[in-house]
Formats: sequence, C-alpha cells, structure tokens
Amino acid sequence: MRSWDKFLKAVYFEQPDEVPIALIVDSPSLPGFIGTTTLKYYLLQEEWLKANIFVLNRFPDIVFFPGFWVEYGMLVEPSAFGSHPKWKKDGLPFPSPIIRKCEEIDELEDPDPQTDGLMPLVLELYEYYQKVLEEKGYSIKFVAARGSLVIALHYHKKIVCGHINMSNITSSTFVVAIILDFCNRY
Repeated sequence: MRSWDKFLKAVYFEQPDEVPIALIVDSPSLPGFIGTTTLKYYLLQEEWLKANIFVLNRFPDIVFFPGFWVEYGMLVEPSAFGSHPKWKKDGLPFPSPIIRKCEEIDELEDPDPQTDGLMPLVLELYEYYQKVLEEKGYSIKFVAARGSLVIALHYHKKIVCGHINMSNITSSTFVVAIILDFCNRY
C-alpha cells in the first residue's frame, strides 16, 4: 500500500496495513536537501521541482505535507492586501506591516486573487506545475491557502513580522476578532 493510501485510510479511521508517517516539509527545509538557497528555491522552477521530487524519492514511505505547493513563506495572502515582502537569500521571507492600529483595517481593500500581490503568480504556477507534475507521475494534493485565522494573525501588529507569540493572541482577542471579521468578508 502506498504511503498516501495508508495516510488516507488513517484519516478516515480505517485500518491501514501499517501506521503511516506524515511530516510537514516545505520551504524552511526543502532548499537544503538539494544545496540551494531559499531564494533560488522560491524563484527558479527547476530548483523547486528538484527539491520536492528529491525528498519524495529519498523517503518514499513518508507522506510530506503539504507536498507540492507553491508558497513564499507566509507572503502570499498578506501581499494581496498590500504588504511588501522582505526577502532573504537563505531564510524565510516575511510580510511588512500594513496596519498599525485596529482602526486601520477598514482602509484595507478586498484583494483580487487575479491581480493583487503574489496571488496571480501563485495561481499561474499552480497551473504550470500541475501539468509538469502529471507528466512526471506526481500530483498536487494541497494548495497553499491559509484561512482567515492565519491571515488575521499575520496582520496583528505583534506577529506581522513572523514572530508568533500565543500569549499576545489571547491577550488581544478583540483585535484578532476584528481582523477575522475583515478576512471573512470575501
């Protein structure tokens, strides 16, 4: 039984022939598997493909989450709202803040995934990679689409630069609730 099939059996509370192993592996670790920089992994299609296929072939009995997904750290969704990315050659990029006070949230425009930020690039890359991967016998099982909570947390001033501190979230539930409300409008 293939690792993905074992995993799906476990997800649906069925009995796989053995316990599946699933690991979260994406841009913080994939570039290192092939000796490339994070920036090259994000920007060069052949590096992205090489890293993702390498890890699957090297560890065929493990399900890797999210698998083949187009991502730029946590930049895609915030960039659609107007956040400017801060790139590093060998580290995760992060979104720059676009709101400083809760009242500023009403000034944000609803994003259009066809035109705003990195979203159009990601959508185009998904179409491209889908075809390339199918030709190679692979498939995309997940897309990089974070929900409103993740977007809300990235807009919260305490964590907008990528530093998630759960105590800040619970002490400012009102702010997160306002941001969640905004994110769920569309």
